[in-house]
Amino acid sequence: MHRCICTRRRYEPHKLRHSFAADFIRNGGSIVLLRDQLGHSNIETTSLYTNLSNKDNEQVLTRMAANRTQRNKTEEDNRH
Repeated sequence: MHRCICTRRRYEPHKLRHSFAADFIRNGGSIVLLRDQLGHSNIETTSLYTNLSNKDNEQVLTRMAANRTQRNKTEEDNRH
């Protein structure tokens, strides 16, 4: 546990991990890259770390699905 000298608030490593995850996603980071950065094997575990609302989580998962669909289409186009 660490204390910020300027505010005397306590910051624990786990809290910093959650803050990093939320800021990463809010600033346009990929949840897949965040999953890898945090060392998670399950994307749902990563979404818990982001502290986002259910609506925000749905948007992230929708974006993931769209990216997956686009990637699959590109791979199929490259095969022909």
